[in-house]
Amino acid sequence: MITSQQFQTIAKAIFEETGICYHESEAYRLEKRLRNLMEKFEFQSIEQLIPELEKKRVSQVFNYLIDLSTNNETSFFRDMKPFDYFKNIIMPSLKNRNRINVWSAACSSGQEPYSLAMSIHTHFPMHAANHKVSIWATDISSAILKKAKSGIYTDLDVSRGLDENLKNKYFANIDKNAWQINESIRSVVDFAHFNLLTGTYPINKFDVIFCRNVLIYQSLENKERILNKLSSSLTKDGFLILGAGESYIGRKVALEQKNEMGLAVFSKKYLDEAS
Repeated sequence: MITSQQFQTIAKAIFEETGICYHESEAYRLEKRLRNLMEKFEFQSIEQLIPELEKKRVSQVFNYLIDLSTNNETSFFRDMKPFDYFKNIIMPSLKNRNRINVWSAACSSGQEPYSLAMSIHTHFPMHAANHKVSIWATDISSAILKKAKSGIYTDLDVSRGLDENLKNKYFANIDKNAWQINESIRSVVDFAHFNLLTGTYPINKFDVIFCRNVLIYQSLENKERILNKLSSSLTKDGFLILGAGESYIGRKVALEQKNEMGLAVFSKKYLDEAS
């Protein structure tokens, strides 16, 4: 059983590295994940874990703790509204650009960026053929990025969000319960480790940023901080897509919101030069 002091120490270490807030009422959820860690590293008690937290990023135990603390729930084409908006509004508005840069932030095991790549390949084949679109997919979890880069998914993975046409067109059955997405899709996506809280954000680079279901785990202060950094990474006419229900209302952020196709879409806010 984790003590209140142990919980506070571990939750603080996770928060300082990721911004993810574990409240004391959620101790059971963290404790369940810690049991996995203790088994892997053969710890006999949580007390043995505490000294590893001071080593931070040089500790395998600490890095594994960060991997465990993140929520990697995802699926292909999760919530179709953002993907319909990407296909019907965003891509046509950007089609004349020499290059389109997309960022899938907190990409988890890769289903989101691969879904975007499949949308481009299916509906804008010339962009895909000429590699006019590049997708940068990032996550804080090194373990989940390894799966994403492989492009290999189970039967259950490919049954969630994919119709048979897309599965047969873009995946190869490489084993009894394993499917790998084909190279034409994988080559569009570049995976990298990135911490949204502490990372150095590219400036004015991305035409489209998907950052969904991340801010709900952050404190209000960190939400504001991340949103402003995401705004700095957008091009002048870029699009930011957050998760359903995620909002910046009441926060001081350099973003403007508009609602289209039942979706909240954000863009960079510019000061009125005449004022």
